[in-house]
Amino acid sequence: MKIARQFLRSRFAALVATSMSLSLALAGVAIAQDYPTKPITVIVTYPAGGGADLMARLLAPKMSASLKQPVIVENRPGASGQIAAGAVAK
Repeated sequence: MKIARQFLRSRFAALVATSMSLSLALAGVAIAQDYPTKPITVIVTYPAGGGADLMARLLAPKMSASLKQPVIVENRPGASGQIAAGAVAK
């Protein structure tokens, strides 16, 4: 039993190391791509005027300046975040 656990842990560690090295290798390819020309939309799952909305609206101009893309903040409250999740999926 102890040997089987050790074997599974070593296999899991090898799998994690392999996936991390592949993600690092592919990161250069992702950086080389052109940035999208569409505006960036930040979807907030809480109603307007709340703390999350305030933080998103304070960070949006700074993100826009550093990314050189317009950043739009949208509020999609309701259904425990499912409405916002649906908007992100689309």
